Amino acid sequence: MITEKKILETGEHIKSAYEISTRFVEFHERFNIQVPYQVFLDTESNEELKITQPILTAIRHFENIDDEMISRISMEALSHYERCIETTEFGIATEELRLKYNDDLKQINNQHFNINSTESAFENLKPIEVLITQKKDENQNEYVISCWQFDVPWESEHGMVIHLKDGEITLVE
Repeated sequence: MITEKKILETGEHIKSAYEISTRFVEFHERFNIQVPYQVFLDTESNEELKITQPILTAIRHFENIDDEMISRISMEALSHYERCIETTEFGIATEELRLKYNDDLKQINNQHFNINSTESAFENLKPIEVLITQKKDENQNEYVISCWQFDVPWESEHGMVIHLKDGEITLVE
């Protein structure tokens, strides 16, 4: 389990006029991969690097991703996949595929990627970075923004990013 002590001892800490942050890498059991994290802290209220409980909660939310969140991410990944294959020319369409599918990009691309379920969409997600920052709204209420960035075969240029506010998905791009 990731702790504040572990982050402070093993992380790469950055402090400048513009940013206070720390970077660290942690093995993720479910994805079976080392995942880089970067935590950005409020430069106005933090004179020193301090990992708050809401930030630890956000880190652990990704670290211990539950079945309900996996289900939501899987649905979002399949939707993202379907949007991408409908509009993107991947350069994989042979003349044979173009004739077979009457130049229908979605069918041509699906033939190549063969992702037909939420499970297969999830299996193709590879986490590449988790970004976390704690902010305050206009009423000084604190909240945490997380961005979970994934490499996906159907969107090699930008990947897929899941944005969360206090652990709830707000945007998928």
